[in-house]
Amino acid sequence: MRKARKKNHGMIVDGIDLAEIEIIDAHMHTLRRALLSDVYARQAEAFAKRIMPRTEDQRSDVQQSRIVAGFRESIHWAPRKIGYLNYVARNYGVPPTIEAFDSVVSKHLESDADYTTYTGLVLDRERISSVAIESAEREPVAPSPLIPEGRWLWTYPIVPLVRPVWAKEKDASTLTDLLGAIDATLETAVRNGCVGFKSFAAKYRTLDLAEVTRADAERAFDKVRSSVQVAIGEQELPIYADEATNTALRTCEDFLYKHIFVRAGALDRPVIIHSAAALSPDLRVDYNDPRNLYSLFRDEAIQGAGTRFSVIHAGYPSHHVLATFASQFPNVYVDTSFFSKYPAALEEVYRTFLAIAPSCKLMHGSDANTIPEEIGYCAWNGRTVLAKVLADHVSDYGWTASDIRRMAEDVFHRTARSLFRLAA
Repeated sequence: MRKARKKNHGMIVDGIDLAEIEIIDAHMHTLRRALLSDVYARQAEAFAKRIMPRTEDQRSDVQQSRIVAGFRESIHWAPRKIGYLNYVARNYGVPPTIEAFDSVVSKHLESDADYTTYTGLVLDRERISSVAIESAEREPVAPSPLIPEGRWLWTYPIVPLVRPVWAKEKDASTLTDLLGAIDATLETAVRNGCVGFKSFAAKYRTLDLAEVTRADAERAFDKVRSSVQVAIGEQELPIYADEATNTALRTCEDFLYKHIFVRAGALDRPVIIHSAAALSPDLRVDYNDPRNLYSLFRDEAIQGAGTRFSVIHAGYPSHHVLATFASQFPNVYVDTSFFSKYPAALEEVYRTFLAIAPSCKLMHGSDANTIPEEIGYCAWNGRTVLAKVLADHVSDYGWTASDIRRMAEDVFHRTARSLFRLAA
């Protein structure tokens, strides 16, 4: 039996306790058994690798040590880390240190079963009914997320489907073959319970799609298929020796992404798009600029298919643009994932979106990817910060208790239910 939670008066607005409202976490990743100290050490190494020269003769041990040390310091003083440690300290009566945090997590690392039980306790503590997991599987099958059964949904990543290596694996020698393989994969994902299709294209390219005819796509696919890559770029993007082939790859991708987006509408599954830049140095602001999504939202074929879009991470730092889109397009939704780890930034996001867009377009998310406490911390931030914002709506804008209850329930679970077609 779950212990009765104490009321947190910082979450009560006009008599409504936001701590008692159910939460659905609209976006996170599969968890893994790990200590926070190990997670942060790996992040520092990974981020350093992103900006180090690729070839060994261009980098030195001194340079690598300096860059890694810089990232370690940045992570150590990050606002998300300070709040995270204090959250765990409040809940477990330990000091707000990484060592104390590790001592809490270390009790649950013995097995996947122990860790899954631990996750369930965190979800119970913060009244999180379910979470939407981005699968890390290449095949369209449900992941193993270390979360109790019945409390998670899953989405399928689509970027691998537009890669030339995937076409080769599927023995697709023509564009028709490739489209058939893509359709079959998406349909299999749906049969296996997938609730959405995730694109992380903004990690290696801009989000806009050029208009590409079927004939141009066939020529581009033939050129790419018959060429040999000379290097590999970000997110396993193949690089070719001549610019014409690199251009053909982009042409082929644009055609395939649009095909997938239209197909998603026919399958009644939303397309989930990454759009934000922070923390990791390989998240370029220009690639993540949500202004490039406008052409997708106005595309007649995509509109005709009824495709819904969830743009995750609020498009930060261009969240004003994405709030504008959410107010303009009925099929565009937004979540607060990742920036729910940063309460001051989250307040800015909430104020921006709820100032112009209806609350039925906004969702809570965590972007958690390692330790269950991260899911809970983001939920706690979501409630606390939203209470602060909604209190101003009551005191300054004349909103009523029923108005703010509806807004809070939209953000915390009703919008996600609508997007993912979940029963109330």
